[in-house]
Amino acid sequence: MHKLFFSKNSVNLSNVIFPYLIGIFPVLFIFNYNKEELSIHDLVLPVLVTLFSIKILMLLLIKIFKDVKKAGLFLLFLIATFFFYDNIFDFLIPYRDWPPLRHLNQFLAIAIIITFFLSFILIRKSKISLILVKFLNIVGIYLLFFNLIEISIYKIIKRDLFKNNYQVDEYENNVKKPAVFTQNNKGARDIYFIILDGYPSSKVLMEFYHYNNKYFIDMLKSKGFFIAENSRANYSATFLSLASSLNMMYLNHLEKGIENINNFKDRKVPYEMIKNNRLVSNLKTYGYKYVHFKSTWGATDHNPNADIYLSGPNSLLLSKFNTEFNMVILKSTILREWLKKNNYFNLYSDQILFNLDKISDLNGIQGPKFIFAHIMSPHPPYVFDEFGKSPKVVNMNYFGNEWNRKDAFIDQLKFVNKKIILAVNKILINSEIEPIIVIQADHGTCSTCDSSNENTMNNYELSEETLRERLNILNAMYLPEGGSKLLYDEISPVNTFRCIFKFYFDKGFKLLEDKHYYSSYESPYKFLDVTGKGIFE
Repeated sequence: MHKLFFSKNSVNLSNVIFPYLIGIFPVLFIFNYNKEELSIHDLVLPVLVTLFSIKILMLLLIKIFKDVKKAGLFLLFLIATFFFYDNIFDFLIPYRDWPPLRHLNQFLAIAIIITFFLSFILIRKSKISLILVKFLNIVGIYLLFFNLIEISIYKIIKRDLFKNNYQVDEYENNVKKPAVFTQNNKGARDIYFIILDGYPSSKVLMEFYHYNNKYFIDMLKSKGFFIAENSRANYSATFLSLASSLNMMYLNHLEKGIENINNFKDRKVPYEMIKNNRLVSNLKTYGYKYVHFKSTWGATDHNPNADIYLSGPNSLLLSKFNTEFNMVILKSTILREWLKKNNYFNLYSDQILFNLDKISDLNGIQGPKFIFAHIMSPHPPYVFDEFGKSPKVVNMNYFGNEWNRKDAFIDQLKFVNKKIILAVNKILINSEIEPIIVIQADHGTCSTCDSSNENTMNNYELSEETLRERLNILNAMYLPEGGSKLLYDEISPVNTFRCIFKFYFDKGFKLLEDKHYYSSYESPYKFLDVTGKGIFE
């Protein structure tokens, strides 16, 4: 082991590897914690950027210290401060009544500068032992090894767990089976499928947010939209809801074969079902081009089956950075406050604005097209006020108590409403053939989804108000030339495109019974049938 890391009397740059190993540990740790929601591809860019940054800093510090060991040790201190600032900040928040901590960011900035200066002096004057370097190398290898092993075991063992579960008979018959290419005026309408993440029904907005959404709903109705007033999501989580609606099927078969269903959170199969969905497969047999908008979220951020991928207003490199995973990493670093002040998180809001604006500007694409846009709003984080401007404070928090910031939620919803009305008007004016437009939520809001509700799931005691709030959704459909005659107030997303295929494409899709399932974040495949519960009287 001694020879592996060191020569007998000296240490060169290649021997001091602990800054690199410990430096990428926080990235691997965050990935490992969220591995059920991420793919290995999500890890590549942040790891490469981290390693490159460490390499540049290492070379710079070697010139300053004239000693690779001292440079590595000081860099380790910089890395620890950089990545764990958020944890230190959160730890000190309960003590902000103490006068020095009332301005916590300023206090930490001064403390860090003083500590940096003292550490620099101490390290420069000290003789760094080879044993310490060896120990830190081993620590780095240990941290890296166990994270990589855990990630690898998870990805290898879990990937085949329900390998063929979603290839049920109906899926095989409608996706795998080649369809005869047909195209006519009746079937050549452009189809817009717009997901507004976390957009609840008008009744939810009135009961839980004391907001009357009548103006928006009436505007859609005046354009010819059918509003399914009592529509409810089939599933309570985005990845399950979209996998269901895009494949026009229920997903309860996914729970088969899962041994530890209470703690199984892997999203691989639903993500694959979203990317390789039945809806697009069918539409492509009719000559449709698939236009996909970047979302910044997991399974809908990009799609390999898209004929046209609209990645947003930023450069390719910035677009690659603009993912939920990378946002979480950056938010945990010392750059958090600087990034807020310098609008880096505007990458997220810019993507939403791009999608809302660009979706009505696709007339230059020839032939029938299916446009899919997963708009990450009005779901938190709250990056818009009601006029579309950035709020004074943008926390970039996606979950938790953010649902209880009700004024911020309503402000963001108001802005989304305005943009949707503008987009709808432009689409209808510019379309040569009346299009099909579906504006639908994946789930509702969650201000009542506290931990006590989650813990009572096993006892089938989930509160009625939580079910009402989470499952009742916006579901608005523009189906021209009589298509809306197949619709009804209680229609759920699983049946949306069954109706569309049946009316416009003469496909033999039968409507399914509208059923609804709730599951927790910790046990997403432990489906609780709540059909008939959480209904507005």
